[in-house]
Amino acid sequence: MVNYSCESLKSSNLKQLTLSSNNLETFDFSCLPNTTEHVNLQNNKISLNTPSNVDNSITTDSYCSYIKNLTSLTYLNLAGMRLQEFRFECLPYSIEFVDLSDNNIAEIVDLSYVPHSYPVRIGILRNPIRCTCSLLRDYVQLLDSNNVYFYDSGGKTLRCANVDSELADYPWNNDTTAIKLYDASALGCLTVSEDQG
Repeated sequence: MVNYSCESLKSSNLKQLTLSSNNLETFDFSCLPNTTEHVNLQNNKISLNTPSNVDNSITTDSYCSYIKNLTSLTYLNLAGMRLQEFRFECLPYSIEFVDLSDNNIAEIVDLSYVPHSYPVRIGILRNPIRCTCSLLRDYVQLLDSNNVYFYDSGGKTLRCANVDSELADYPWNNDTTAIKLYDASALGCLTVSEDQG
């Protein structure tokens, strides 16, 4: 068995870290060196937004700055955890893959912050996301950049938790033409600035 302290890990040349399916409840991103390219934490019990004074986890602001400073990070798999939120502004410009599927993320307010200098693949499937016109606008803007692709299941990249909203009927997929055509005959989210969702 190998034991690593945060300090020894931070001073290493670690490129890949896979700790999937380990029943981890916390993870300290501040221990990762800038050389880290690949982080797989899927299927753990981690909730990144737990305040540090409650159970020794880290706060949203601190995890955000630590992830953002991982300037070599291209792959981040946080699927199947207990995330209730994730701030896309936390992603470094080097990111090419992020999977947040199978969490409890109910609201996405900063999708437009996804860095897309390089092609980026995003998974947000099976989250109880509340769809809004603002989210739709950010979503279409990213797809129009031709550098962002959302993973889909059954032709949909996300399902709206607010099923009573007209947005739940939208074709949430990677086809911006279909989304724009549907929107033109429905809510008109893409042509107005106030949120109707």
